[in-house]
Amino acid sequence: MMLPGKPLSAADANAPPPAKKPKTTTKTPPDPTESIVGKLGVLTNAQLVAVVRTLLERGAVSPELVESIVPAPDLSPLFAEGEHLSYEIQKALPASRYGSATDHYGYKRCASACAACKRFILDNAKAFKNAKQWGTLKDYCAGMLPVAESMVVFDVENDNKTRK
Repeated sequence: MMLPGKPLSAADANAPPPAKKPKTTTKTPPDPTESIVGKLGVLTNAQLVAVVRTLLERGAVSPELVESIVPAPDLSPLFAEGEHLSYEIQKALPASRYGSATDHYGYKRCASACAACKRFILDNAKAFKNAKQWGTLKDYCAGMLPVAESMVVFDVENDNKTRK
């Protein structure tokens, strides 16, 4: 054994290194749910719906069980996208050097952005309506109302039809 400041003796130099402690590992059997979770994790939404539909049709699970474990959809990405589309309307407005940016010319410049924002809001609302998720639809409408109200009000009344 070597101490600081002492030279190695001949016996210490030829001594074998200390024996390592044998590792004791117990192999746990693989969890079958982990394998299934891994396989389900790479499927698309349509494939996952098909799997659940097949399980329901075969009677492997009850519809009540599926209803009880399905989480509510996360609406925050939809609200963020709606706010972004509303911002795109503002961005498409022309610079108002000589007059109003919200006149008919301004509407023509950002009509496609207005239509895209309206289409996004209504398409998602229709999806929740068709799925008969009334609570989620109510929350979605309440969250999208400020987005719809923040859309530009144009000078010409006919140009405001996307806000209605």
